[in-house]
Amino acid sequence: MTMSASQQEAARKARERLDGLAKPKGSLGQLEVLGVQLCRAQARFPPETDALKVIIFAGDHGVANPDAEGVSPFPQAVTQSMVQTMVAGKSCVTSLARTCGVTVDVVDVGVKGEYALVHRDESLVRFYRHRVCEGTANLAQESAMSRPEVEAAIKVGRDAVDRVLDEDGTRIFAIGEMGIGNTTPASAITTRLLGLEDPMALVGPGTGLDAGGVRRKAAVVARGLARQASLPEDALEVLRDLGGAEIAAMAGAYLQGPAREVALVVDGFISSAAALVAVKMDARVASHLIIATQSPEPGQRFIIEELRRIAADVVEDASSDAMPDPLLDLGLRLGEGSGAVAALPLLKASAGLLRDVATLDEVLAAASASAEADREAQEK
Repeated sequence: MTMSASQQEAARKARERLDGLAKPKGSLGQLEVLGVQLCRAQARFPPETDALKVIIFAGDHGVANPDAEGVSPFPQAVTQSMVQTMVAGKSCVTSLARTCGVTVDVVDVGVKGEYALVHRDESLVRFYRHRVCEGTANLAQESAMSRPEVEAAIKVGRDAVDRVLDEDGTRIFAIGEMGIGNTTPASAITTRLLGLEDPMALVGPGTGLDAGGVRRKAAVVARGLARQASLPEDALEVLRDLGGAEIAAMAGAYLQGPAREVALVVDGFISSAAALVAVKMDARVASHLIIATQSPEPGQRFIIEELRRIAADVVEDASSDAMPDPLLDLGLRLGEGSGAVAALPLLKASAGLLRDVATLDEVLAAASASAEADREAQEK
């Protein structure tokens, strides 16, 4: 399965334009690769960057229930509190969004319990409640979601992209999440889909576990995997059994890439796990992904390797340009789409280079015309 003809043409035009600019070929490094990526993802040249959006999907996890498995140093109630803080425009990701000129959609797809939104920054943030479950079940003991729940969550993600594109014309989406304990399902999904034997190789501290906590989380992941050791490596079934509502919604958002010809900016480990699910469901998604940030979580590098392998086939480019290294390596591990938002100005910069910089032929023609004008003036 390869990318569309319109994607191929847009990427070709971008490469030709970049190679012809008034600069040494390749001298702008990854900004040039990013420009090609952006045109390919949007299937258009020049790319559109006027409207930027981050969509943050929120959900809770049974594995993080009080007195459950101890996979997070924070209580589950923090999910609700952070949704409220985001909607009020007082979170880290909303601060970054405000600074970077990005608007924010927060979607409750599976938060547990009721909560009030007392303070709202309606100039920056829109809130939607499309809850498909009140948190998931504990994946160490039973399947996290039912088939109807996971399918509904995927639809929430697809619909979120459609809504923003249809209302605002946005063609660049940063995708983020909020859900206490969600590095645990992300680790389980990644281990299963990549066929890895030992989850300890990719389980990290998440939001601050100590070494004992990391070992405990790896053991929880192993229990979840052992519960259905014969589970087929069908991405949707793996997502249902081991995932979370917000991870499913993120996967749904990514799945709209080919249908709507949009660029989808992947944040850290959890966002990458959702991208892996989407690419396993539809390989064409890989040609619409831009990875924003290198996560300290060890599992992300395994995901990037697999995404790069699939992207090379879809884009028909065996070089690393098919899926370049993450744009940022700043030790970011917050989630929420924060790294993806921080990377969006680089996308605008790459588009500006394609749009605004003169070609070498134009510079030489202008110089020749100027010299001719000087000669004519001297002759007079």
